[in-house]
Amino acid sequence: MKLHSIINITGLSIGFTGFIIIMLYVNDEKSYDRYHSNADEIVRVVSTSDFDGVAERSVSCPAPLGPTIQQEFPHLISRMTRIYNDWSSEYFVEYEDKGFREKRFFFVDSTFTDVFDVEFLSGSSSDALSKPFTAIITETTAVRYFGDEDPIGKIIKMEGRVNITITGVVADTPQQSHFSYDILVSMSTLRMLWGGSMPKTWVYNPFWTYLKLHKSEMAADLEPQLAAFTQKYFYDAEKDHITLSLQKLTDIHLRSALDYEIEPNGKISYVRILTIVAAFILLIAIINYINLTTAFAIRRTRETAIRKVSGATAPQLIVQFLGESLLMAFFSILISLAAIELILPLFNSFANKSINSGILYSSAFFPRIVLLWLGAGLLSGLYPAFSQSGSKTIGVLKGRSNQSGNAFARKALVVVQFTLSITLITSSMMAFDQLSYLRKADLGFRKDNIIMVPVMRSPVTAKYEAFRDELLNSPYIEGVTAVDYIIGSDHNNHEFKPDGYPDDQWQFYPTLVVRDDFLKVFDIKMVAGRDYIKNSKTDPMEAILINEAMVKHLGWKSNEDALGKRFHSRIGNEKVVGVFRNFNASSLHSKAGPLVLNVKEEAREIAIFTNYVVVKTANGKSAEALKSIEETWKEFSPGRPFSYTILSSELDKLYREEEYLGQASAILALLTILIAGIGLFGLVSFMAMQRTHEIGIRKVLGASSFNLVRLLTSGFIKLVGLSILLAWPLSYFIIDRWFDNFAYRTEMKWQFFLLAGVLSLLLTIAITGVKAFNASRLNPSETLKYE
Repeated sequence: MKLHSIINITGLSIGFTGFIIIMLYVNDEKSYDRYHSNADEIVRVVSTSDFDGVAERSVSCPAPLGPTIQQEFPHLISRMTRIYNDWSSEYFVEYEDKGFREKRFFFVDSTFTDVFDVEFLSGSSSDALSKPFTAIITETTAVRYFGDEDPIGKIIKMEGRVNITITGVVADTPQQSHFSYDILVSMSTLRMLWGGSMPKTWVYNPFWTYLKLHKSEMAADLEPQLAAFTQKYFYDAEKDHITLSLQKLTDIHLRSALDYEIEPNGKISYVRILTIVAAFILLIAIINYINLTTAFAIRRTRETAIRKVSGATAPQLIVQFLGESLLMAFFSILISLAAIELILPLFNSFANKSINSGILYSSAFFPRIVLLWLGAGLLSGLYPAFSQSGSKTIGVLKGRSNQSGNAFARKALVVVQFTLSITLITSSMMAFDQLSYLRKADLGFRKDNIIMVPVMRSPVTAKYEAFRDELLNSPYIEGVTAVDYIIGSDHNNHEFKPDGYPDDQWQFYPTLVVRDDFLKVFDIKMVAGRDYIKNSKTDPMEAILINEAMVKHLGWKSNEDALGKRFHSRIGNEKVVGVFRNFNASSLHSKAGPLVLNVKEEAREIAIFTNYVVVKTANGKSAEALKSIEETWKEFSPGRPFSYTILSSELDKLYREEEYLGQASAILALLTILIAGIGLFGLVSFMAMQRTHEIGIRKVLGASSFNLVRLLTSGFIKLVGLSILLAWPLSYFIIDRWFDNFAYRTEMKWQFFLLAGVLSLLLTIAITGVKAFNASRLNPSETLKYE
C-alpha cells in the first residue's frame, strides 16, 4: 500500500502541476486589456482594403476618421481617441546631458485617459494632455530620466528640437496590455508640428483609432452603418475597395492577425493547443490513478466483502473509496502548489511572463483549484469505488474474484495513456522541425551578416551618402543601402497606376522604399531588365522595380513583357525597368505576393523613408564591422545613443510564438511520458506481486529468467504497440492542422513518428524488464515456503 500511495500521489502531483501552470499561462493570455473598467465597451476601427486581390488588413486608419465617426454617430459613441507614432520604431529624447532612444513613444488625443484606464501617480488626468507640447510618462521612465526628482514641470527635448513639458506621471502599463507605452505626448503637439492642423487626407492611415461606446451591444448597431460612412467620406478611387469594421479591445491580443499592429500579438489557436495538452496531462494522471487503484484494489476485495457481510451498504463503500481518492488528490494538490512556487520564476523567464503565484489564491482563481481537486478526486475514485462496491460477496469469500472486467479496463486505460503521450512526443518533434525549417528557409534574400541600423529622424537621413561612403571605407563592410522597413518582417502599401487601369483609379500595392544597391546588398536576383542605376538623377522619376508575383497579378505575359509598362507612383512618371525574383517581405506565415521596390523622388520624402541603414559585413567580421559603424555613427550623430539589429535575430522573433509552443509542448510531452512511466512501473510491480507464487513454481519447473521476464512484459509491449498504431494517425491529423498556420511548411517526417514509437517501446521494455527481472531472481524457496 505504501508503494501504491507514493506512486499515485507522485503521478497526480505531476499532472496537477503541469495542468495548473498551463492554466496560469492561459489565464494570463486571456486577461489582456481586461483591466480597463470599460473594456467591453471599447472597440478598435479596422480598415480592410482590397485592390483586385491585393489586400491590406490594417488596424490603423486615416487621421480624420476618428473625429468624423464620432461626429456622425454621437448616439452610439461616447468617446474617441487616436494613437500615433508614424509606425516608427523609436524617437530620440534628451534631458539635460542624457539621451534616450524611446521605442514606446506615442502621440495620443487628450481623450486617451477617458477611454483607457490610466492610474495617475501625480498630475491631473483631466488636463494632462490638453495642451500642446505636454506629455505624461510612466513611473519607470520618470526614474530613468529624473531619478528621485519630481518630474512635473520638467522639460524633455524630442528629436533635438521640440521641448515638451511633463504634466503627469502614471503607473507602468500592465503586462496584459496589447500595447505598452513609456511616454505619451499630446496630439495637439503633433498638430502644431504639422502647421496647426491634422492631415485631412483619407489615404494616409497611420492612426490607431479606438471608440468607447455608450453600451457594448451598440457595436452591433454601429458596424452595419460603416459601409455608408465609407461611401460618404472616402475618396471615389478608394471607397469601393475599403471595408471598415470594429474589433473588440479584448479580442486584439489573441484574435488579431492583422497588418500594422502596435506590438506582436499572441494566437488563440496556440492557447487552445496548450489547453488541450494540459487536459491530456491531467487525464493521463487520472488514468494512472484509476489503473493503479483498480489493480491494487484486488487485494482489498476480501476486506470489502467482510464489510458487506458486517452490514456496510454499497453507498457507504462508495463514500469510503471516494473519500480516500479525495484525500489522495488533496495531498497531491498541496504538493503541486508547493512545486509551482518553485517552478513559476523559471516558467516566467521561459515564457516572458510576470505571473505572480499569489494569483493561485485569488478569489478568481482559487475556486478553480478547489474544483480541480474535487473533480479530479471524484473522477479518479469513481470507477474503483463502484467496481469494489459491486463485487460479489459470496464469490470473494469463497476465494473467487472475477477481475476480467477490471483487467480489460486497465489495458484500455494504458492504451489511452500511451496514445496521448506518443501523440504529444511526435507533435513536439514536428513543431521543432517546422521552426527549424522557418529559420533556415530560403527567403529569397540574404539574411546573414546583415546589420540594420535605425536612423529615422537622425542627422544621418540628410547625410546618407556621406555616411554610406564613410562606412564603405571599412575593410569589414562589403555593402551599404537603406530601406523603410526591416526586410522580411514588414512593409507598407503605396499607391500606383499600372498599365491597364484608368488614370483615376489608384491601386495600392505592398512596397519597400529603398536606396541604391538594395538588390546587391541582399543578393536578390534580377530575372528581367536591370537594377536601379546608382546615383541616377532620372531613375527615381522614371524607373520602378516589381517582382515576378506582380507581373503575374497584373496578367502580363512574361517578365520580359513587363519591361517598359507604365507603373506610375504618386509623384513619378515611372515605367518598369526590372523584374526581381520573389522574396518574402513579411513572415513565412503568408506567401510572397506582389511587391514593389520604389526609390523616392523628392529630398524630403527620401529622408522620411530612410528609416534603416543596412550594412552587409564581411563573413566572420561582424564584431569589427560593428565597431566601425559605431565610430561613424558618433561622427554623424553626436549625442545620440547607437543601436542596431542583427537581421537574422530580428527575423527569428517572428516565430517567437511557435518557439514557445514547441518548447512548452516538449516539456509537457516529457511530463506525460514520465507520468505514464510511473503508472507502468506501478502496474508491473502489482503484477509481479500478484504472480509471485506462479513465478516461483515456474522457476522450480525450470523456467529461465528470460522466459519469466517475457511472461511479465509481453502484455505491456503489445499494449504500447497498439498505442503506437493509434497515435500515428492522431498525430498526423494534429500536425497537419497546425501546419495550416503557415504558407510554407516542412515535410511530414515519418522518422519522427517512428522515433516516438521506439522511445515509448524502449521505455516500456526498460521499466517492465527491470522490474520483471528482479521478480524472476527471487528464491523459490522463499516464495513457496508457506504453500
